[in-house]
Amino acid sequence: MKSKQKMSVGKRVRVPLLSLGAGALLYLLKKLAEPGVAGTAGAEAGNVLLLGGCAASLLLFLLTGFLFLRGMQKDEIVRSAAPVALYYLAAFLAEQALGLSGAEPPEWLYLPVRMFRYAEEGLRRLGFAPTLCAAPALLCPFFYAAFGKAQEPEPQPEQEQEQEKTES
Repeated sequence: MKSKQKMSVGKRVRVPLLSLGAGALLYLLKKLAEPGVAGTAGAEAGNVLLLGGCAASLLLFLLTGFLFLRGMQKDEIVRSAAPVALYYLAAFLAEQALGLSGAEPPEWLYLPVRMFRYAEEGLRRLGFAPTLCAAPALLCPFFYAAFGKAQEPEPQPEQEQEQEKTES
């Protein structure tokens, strides 16, 4: 049995870099949109920003997946997405700890996972408990695997011998 081939650094950091870039873009879009909804009532302005953020997040997810991940295999994408999910978990736990102490988490805490945070915020807005909302959002980075190629099966030793015989 062959050992797993090592992933290049470029592939290993692809999902984290895409997530960070998309998060920065979503943060910028939110800051640009806030003055436009400033005259709107508080809850309605929040809904407009959430809906716009969800739409932009979904669009960025699809664009980044199609443009940057189609050449990778599904298992490579999953391995690349794992650090993003772990960071999300750490940020969520930090937010919960800060909330218990009465402090607000810094806005930059969720920057690398802002694209996936909109799923959690949408579920919270629907009335679900924060811990229940975080679980599906933690899995969102792994949805990038849908853009990857299926892993080619490794030839079995018997098949290799048969192929050598037929080629001779």
